[in-house]
Amino acid sequence: MVLLFLTYGLIIGSFLNVLIFRLPLGENIAFPPSRCNDCGNRLKPIHMIPVASYMYLKGKCGYCGKRISPQYPIVELTNGILYALLYLRFGLSPESVIFAIASSLFIVIGILDFRYQDIFNVTIWFGMIISGIFLTFVQLSSGNAIEYMLAGAAGFGLMALVILITRGGMGWGDAWLLLIIGMLLGPSLTAFAFFIASIAGGIVGTYLLTARKMGRRDSVPFGPFLIIGFYGALLIGQEAVRAYLSAF
Repeated sequence: MVLLFLTYGLIIGSFLNVLIFRLPLGENIAFPPSRCNDCGNRLKPIHMIPVASYMYLKGKCGYCGKRISPQYPIVELTNGILYALLYLRFGLSPESVIFAIASSLFIVIGILDFRYQDIFNVTIWFGMIISGIFLTFVQLSSGNAIEYMLAGAAGFGLMALVILITRGGMGWGDAWLLLIIGMLLGPSLTAFAFFIASIAGGIVGTYLLTARKMGRRDSVPFGPFLIIGFYGALLIGQEAVRAYLSAF
């Protein structure tokens, strides 16, 4: 079953690349069919096998020979590994399916935020739908729906406060993203995710400043770090929180 999740994740990862390249351009995500970004030739099925096609073609277009972005196999492989890890964590369950969909969405959000420093509204709305389904079909039956909604609201409020204090140092997309994360993870894991995001963001920001790769007036998108925090909380957060609490 884990191989099935891995395979399905690789296939979905191929579609994520379509979203990443077409959403910023405002293009239809279904039409026209996949094609080379340089020569425009329509890709054959043999050109679109996740990861394997990239290796078979040696990272080049099968028509014009131009370099294919390594993003394609990286996204496909990352998504596949995440799906496999989620199955190992939650088994075949509503949680594993919903978290897999959310994880794929966050890959798209993270890459687009990194590239454009913008979280697209369509991704936020889709994330709200996913979290709403999660609350309705998973947490409502266990009586935790209100607690998870409050976690999302608290996350949104925290980010809103940071935005107001820093006068735009972060974007409102980050606040909406943390709202979605809160509704998916609940209070303790959302706090863990935000902690991881803050530490990772601080380390990267300090490095970029000391290496003079950015100035003090430049900004680093926080969305990718929130997403790293989400993955960390989802996969190891419960054990980390329990270990921390047991120390006291």
